[in-house]
Amino acid sequence: MQGAVGSSGPVVASWIHSYRLSRGAQVFSVTTLFASSGGSQFPMLGANGSMSGLWWLSVASCVPALATIPFGARMREAFSSDGFDRFVVIVVLVSALALGVRTFA
Repeated sequence: MQGAVGSSGPVVASWIHSYRLSRGAQVFSVTTLFASSGGSQFPMLGANGSMSGLWWLSVASCVPALATIPFGARMREAFSSDGFDRFVVIVVLVSALALGVRTFA
C-alpha cells in the first residue's frame, strides 16, 4: 500500500493490532516500521531528485512530530488496555474512511 498509493497507515496499524501486543509493544512496532521505511525512503527520494526544493519541509515536519511524543506517551498510559484497543480500532477506521472518501469522492 505504501508504494502504490502512500497510505499504508491503516494497513500497518491493523496488522500490528491483530497480534494483540501490549500497548508499549504495539506502539514500538508501528513506530519502528514507519521509522525504518521513512529512513530508507527519504535518502532514496533525495538521491533520485524527487525531493528537489522540498526536502527541508520533510525535515522541519519532524520537529512537531517529535514534540508530541511525550503527550502521546501520557495519553497511552491514560487508557486501559481495552480502551487503548478500542482507540486504535477507531483511529484505523477513521483513517480508512478518510482515505476511501478522498479516493472515491
